[in-house]
Amino acid sequence: MGDVMVILGAGATYDCLEQERADRFGVARPPLAAQLFDERSDFVEVLRRVPQALSIVQRMRRLAPLGGGVEEALNRVVQRAEETRDPMYLQDVLALRFYLREIIIGSTAPISAATAGATNYLDLVTRLHDYSLDSGSRVTFVTFNYDNLLESAIANRFSYRFSNTDSYINAPIAIFKPHGSVDWVDAIPLSKNVPSRSPYMHVASVKSAEHLDTTRKSAVLMYDEAKLGSGWEPPEVIAPAIAIPITSKDAFLLPDGHERDLAQRMVEVDTLLIIGWRASEAAFKELARTNLRSAGYQDIRAFVVDKADSRISAGVETIRNFSPHLSSGNTATSELGFSGFLDDGRSHPRLSEWGRFIEHVRRSR
Repeated sequence: MGDVMVILGAGATYDCLEQERADRFGVARPPLAAQLFDERSDFVEVLRRVPQALSIVQRMRRLAPLGGGVEEALNRVVQRAEETRDPMYLQDVLALRFYLREIIIGSTAPISAATAGATNYLDLVTRLHDYSLDSGSRVTFVTFNYDNLLESAIANRFSYRFSNTDSYINAPIAIFKPHGSVDWVDAIPLSKNVPSRSPYMHVASVKSAEHLDTTRKSAVLMYDEAKLGSGWEPPEVIAPAIAIPITSKDAFLLPDGHERDLAQRMVEVDTLLIIGWRASEAAFKELARTNLRSAGYQDIRAFVVDKADSRISAGVETIRNFSPHLSSGNTATSELGFSGFLDDGRSHPRLSEWGRFIEHVRRSR
């Protein structure tokens, strides 16, 4: 029996709390990609703290409705910055990382506080732990979300502490975050003879954007709050380790050694549980192509959890984008979203969605 890999996308964090509970606690759901630049009062407050991001945020508000969505609009801006190397465009893109970190923390922290950590993530971690004990399978998380709700769930369930980047892959259930995390920083080398004058994780570092040396590998490290305000000035620019959400997403933003470990784990996986992920990440798909059940794609059994929308049935886009690892022959789908997937009482007249997942995996072995 092989291992289980759970892949989480934006739909999982958006639906980390049932709507009824969110309303009862008076908290808003975290934003999806299309909502990252909404004129919410809390987002406006972030812009007051990160004014360098105002220009790109305003541009996204105007470009996204023109067609193609936020990711396509961001793709055009990032591409222009890379092609022209214009200082202002480069500063826009770097400032966006600070903006995204602040709004993600601001959107998810109230949920953790209001519920004392009792989110769908905690329920999922508990069930997967039980499944691992019963089946002997190792479980691995891959999340493309920046927030730390999953880390909080594992910390609560196992009394575990995420103290450094290695603690993510050594956790009771390992977590890989290919697009970075609000709890990580990216130490980006500067060009030769360009000193850093910006303190640790300060938005003033945005002014150094044109001097970043992208030919040298940056280091992804754990965020160290003790260094804030200490006056320490590193030889690199220290920015949030958050990948800009563009359409191509053709690179990882992972700590040293994580990609290698992720590839090794993929070889042993025969079960995929995918929640709220549409499979648009080129680098991850390439890693899966060369490592995921290399003995034969037919060995994979998958369950895709999403919600149908006006464009397409739930799961169809994920299955199409993650071919050949997913196909109609080896993949079952649920259209009830993350909350419905975990709802044992109302989600299905005879069998819960979680029960359907377990039955699908067992029946196919």
